[in-house]
Amino acid sequence: MDDSRPGGKRDVITDFNGEEGDRIDFSNIQNAIKFIGSAEFSGSPGEVRFEDGILQVNTDRDQNSDMEIELAGVQSFSSDYLLLARHWTQLI
Repeated sequence: MDDSRPGGKRDVITDFNGEEGDRIDFSNIQNAIKFIGSAEFSGSPGEVRFEDGILQVNTDRDQNSDMEIELAGVQSFSSDYLLLARHWTQLI
């Protein structure tokens, strides 16, 4: 995971609009990933939080961000704007 590093190396999305159908796909990062709003990381792996225009992901057992994406101009964020798990449809 060399892209979207915390701090100055994070990616920036300048035109994100969840209300218009934009989504951020984290489904390939790890199996159990969940959105925790603006709460602090608990130390459980697979948490995504949003605060001050920054979407942060913690993939391990510490309480630090391992990946960040700045959403320029975005003041609020909903879990509806994330794709967190792959959903497979079984064909019969």
